[in-house]
Formats: sequence, C-alpha cells, structure tokens
Amino acid sequence: MKALSLLVDREDAWNRAWHLPTAGDPPTGGEFIRAAGDAFGAEPKYRVLHPLLVRLAGLVHSDIREVREMLYQNKYPYLFDFSRFEQAFAFTPTSYADGIRETAAAYLSAQS
Repeated sequence: MKALSLLVDREDAWNRAWHLPTAGDPPTGGEFIRAAGDAFGAEPKYRVLHPLLVRLAGLVHSDIREVREMLYQNKYPYLFDFSRFEQAFAFTPTSYADGIRETAAAYLSAQS
C-alpha cells in the first residue's frame, strides 16, 4: 500500500510502467502456508491438486475453472525488476516473514 501511495503522489511517475517492490527469496506455497499457520497459531492443512483434477473440477465449478486458466503462473518463477522503483524512492520492501506476522497480528487484534 505504501508503495502505491508513493507512486500516486509523484507526477513524474504517471504514464510509466512500474514493478512494485517485492522481497527477495520468496517462500514456496507450502512455506507460505506454514508461516501463516504459525502466525495464527494454527496447524495448516492443505493439499495440492494435480492439474488434471483441477481441470475436471473446473467442468462443474466456475471458480475452479478460473483457477485452471491461471495454472501457467505456477510453472515458472515470477521475476520482477523493481530497480527503477528502488532508485526513485529508496524503498525497501517488507520481508515475507514480517508481512505474514504483521498481517496476522492486525487481523487477530481486530477480532478481539
């Protein structure tokens, strides 16, 4: 959110393509789920469906059909070059671990 507000406030940022900053060393899906489970004090339970099962389920459920269309995103790592953003704003992204912890803490405090 902070990165977007920085872009909005600078007129010279308009009409240019920007990659928002992302922390290095992103976790795998399983690592992310386990970190979220730890932050919430819960034992995560998940399973990974084979693409064929996603395709079959998509025949009867429109939400899953949308997931099937996006499976290509899981085949290759996303590589973002946010060097222009980093140079323009001297911005350091939040680590994944900190972001998960802070999000969980904010959610849990709002629930009490």
